[in-house]
Amino acid sequence: MLKDTLIEINKSFIEECKNSPKLTEDLAMMEKYMAESYGKRILVELLQNADDAKSTFVKLIEDKNNLYFANNGNKFSDEDVISISRSGSSSKSKEESIGYRGVGFKSTTYISNDIIIFSDNTYFSFSKKICAEALEMEFDKVPIIRIPFYMKDSSIDRDIKNVVSELKKDGFTTIFIFKKAKLDMIKEEIDILNEGYFIFLSNISQAEFKVKSQSKSFYIIRNYKNSYKKISIKYNNDIVKWLILSENNVDLGFKLNKNKIVPCNQDESVFHCYLPTMDKIGYPLKINSKFDTDPSRKHLTLNEESIKLMKISALNIFQLVKKVFMSEQESKHLGGIVELLLTQISFDKSSMVFSAELKNNFIKNKWILLENKEVISPRKYKLKPDWMEKSEFNLLRNASKNISNQVVPRFVDENILKYEDFIKKYSDSKIDIKDILIELSNIYVVRNMDKILLSKLFGNIFYNMYQERFNNNIYEEIYNCYLPIEESLIRIKELCYENEEIDKYFCKEIFTYITTDILEWIDLKYNLNLKKIITSNYNEEEVANLKPKKETDKLLGNMLNNISISLSSIKWRSAEQICLMLEEQSGYISKDVSKQNLGYDIESKTLDGTKRYLEVKSINNKHEFTITNNEYTAAHLHNKDYYLCLINHSDDKLIVTYIQDPLNNIKFEKRIKQWEWFCDDFDGKNVIINL
Repeated sequence: MLKDTLIEINKSFIEECKNSPKLTEDLAMMEKYMAESYGKRILVELLQNADDAKSTFVKLIEDKNNLYFANNGNKFSDEDVISISRSGSSSKSKEESIGYRGVGFKSTTYISNDIIIFSDNTYFSFSKKICAEALEMEFDKVPIIRIPFYMKDSSIDRDIKNVVSELKKDGFTTIFIFKKAKLDMIKEEIDILNEGYFIFLSNISQAEFKVKSQSKSFYIIRNYKNSYKKISIKYNNDIVKWLILSENNVDLGFKLNKNKIVPCNQDESVFHCYLPTMDKIGYPLKINSKFDTDPSRKHLTLNEESIKLMKISALNIFQLVKKVFMSEQESKHLGGIVELLLTQISFDKSSMVFSAELKNNFIKNKWILLENKEVISPRKYKLKPDWMEKSEFNLLRNASKNISNQVVPRFVDENILKYEDFIKKYSDSKIDIKDILIELSNIYVVRNMDKILLSKLFGNIFYNMYQERFNNNIYEEIYNCYLPIEESLIRIKELCYENEEIDKYFCKEIFTYITTDILEWIDLKYNLNLKKIITSNYNEEEVANLKPKKETDKLLGNMLNNISISLSSIKWRSAEQICLMLEEQSGYISKDVSKQNLGYDIESKTLDGTKRYLEVKSINNKHEFTITNNEYTAAHLHNKDYYLCLINHSDDKLIVTYIQDPLNNIKFEKRIKQWEWFCDDFDGKNVIINL
């Protein structure tokens, strides 16, 4: 019987403590430290123990300053009493339970010095006052959770017995009573309690909490299907759903909205060791495993075991994303995972370790399926050109089988909305002008092309050729593809002569992008007569006034070119004001946000709607600068949309250097000077402005 065990343990432990008073004092200090360390984690411990005991229903209530936590799980055994009394001696293994150390219950001493436990129809207590009297030691020098004291029914307050009796009627088998508890502290814990506490538990399906007018209730339904598990949690009047995918002793949790995977809130995105820790993952999802944690279970211990489990977690996510890119069915159900991985949202130590493992998987492996069934790594994948809209690119792939074979299958395009943004994290390669020229040398491609797109393609080709006409290196590398260029132009010439309707429409639309000067240069370069063909629908006055609808230096969202600014206009301006002026002169919609401490100074939107985030630095001829931790984090968050704008202002010249995605394109050295990031060697796109 439990009564006999309690009396035997009590006698043995009293004798042990009297023989080792110094050890008893040390235990009291350790208990105090652990209780203070847990802060707002008492409910976590109680839930863990209840789930270990196979409880399906837990309840927390208060009555006359006493706090009651009841569960309907397994009753206390002899081993359980020994485990809870002798910290760390639990026979439970890490593989079998959450609270395998048998130390976490000491956290509850932070809210009460007098704890009564009712289980197997038996009362026993852990009391600092009774312990001090039994050991004849000072009150502050004895622990609470060490010596269990069997309690006769007659010694229990009537009020406590009445509450216990009511809880027994509701089917509860074990009840913890915290006498004269710090109820305000527990109320604070209930305030932050959410569905995340129950997602990775195995047994609890109902939980009710009511303390000092603070009330919350949870109903948990678990539906299992192979390695998939759907968790529905009714929380007060809301229903929250999560998808749990389990593999290799790791659970991945994805929030659902109408059965679609969506990002969870940033405060939900934490590592779990069954219950939530305080360590961020860095991406809006949850990861649960048997991570090693500190005694309070607040933080992961980044030892060999935890890092091993992080590697497994990263590999599991990579394998899921690979399935999404390889399978139409998986892309429909799990395509939302890709969007969760677009932006890292935390940069603490645990999230950085995990993120590095995750990125390593995507960089080193092949996971992108092409239309032609080939599987390639992201470095080999060619993205659509920046200046081409998604709808226009789809028209191009419809007209060209060769282009279509170089990109992902249509099911990826349909089911994963931001797949290109994700691939962009690992690839800079794009379908270029030369690729498009080769396609346009095919009369069948040209004939099947949408007319508006055809004019845009040739407009951009002509524009780019004209812009780079003096750059021999670029011309040789990209445009020195004479046969395709000539054949492309011949095909459009044939098409214009052949079809009068296309002739008129094409001729009209191409001036959205180019001027007659560009046509003259093309004719001279290739001995053609395109200007005459394309302007045949206009009279001489109209030809003289033909100008592109969009200024050519804004067409592709290029950086500033050939800008001239007077010295007086910038003499008294700050570096941020100069950058803002240059952005606006380039036609971008820009605003100064330097006062908001966002990690950048200027927000700028290009003509195609792309946002850019510019951190402005004033530099001198030493070519060195620093960035702060806040700026470093912002650069991580915005990746290729983040720019450094370095402004070197001398008496007669202004040199502005734009560096895109600086963390990946230049080298920084961390120096201990208020944790700034130092760079003394960089290379970017210069804009030299004569003053």
